[in-house]
Amino acid sequence: MKKIIILLTIAISFNSCGSLNEIVNSIPSGSGGVLSQADIGNGLRQALDQGIDKEVSKLMATDGFYRNELVKILLPEELQKVDDGLRKIGLSSVADEGLKLLNRAAEDATKEALPIFVDAVKGISFNDAKQILLGDQRAATSYLETATQQALYAKFSYY
Repeated sequence: MKKIIILLTIAISFNSCGSLNEIVNSIPSGSGGVLSQADIGNGLRQALDQGIDKEVSKLMATDGFYRNELVKILLPEELQKVDDGLRKIGLSSVADEGLKLLNRAAEDATKEALPIFVDAVKGISFNDAKQILLGDQRAATSYLETATQQALYAKFSYY
């Protein structure tokens, strides 16, 4: 589950960074070509919203994880032995179905996590926006990790 959340955060962040440039360039600036705090915050929120819409919709689609080698969830090492055993005795279709079900669970988890990421984007302050814009290439990912960690843990921790 942790891998799903990390992949989701990274996917949103990468797309958002590309969108951010376009959006910031299209924001009408105040006098003298200087962007206001509100312009910067709104531009960043818009970029992250676009990233969420574009990337998360791909992941939530049927086989969004299973057919995408970049995010496909693989079996843990302990279960790979079972998978290999099933394939050796001619039950490859059963092994494939297990892997597909694991990835379908990731699609479902993505749907559950989406509102948490949307809330994190809505909560971006000017200081957050400034740190993301002026920070390193992981700045957006770091913000999303910090802003969503507790809510994601509460949503996905099972007793």
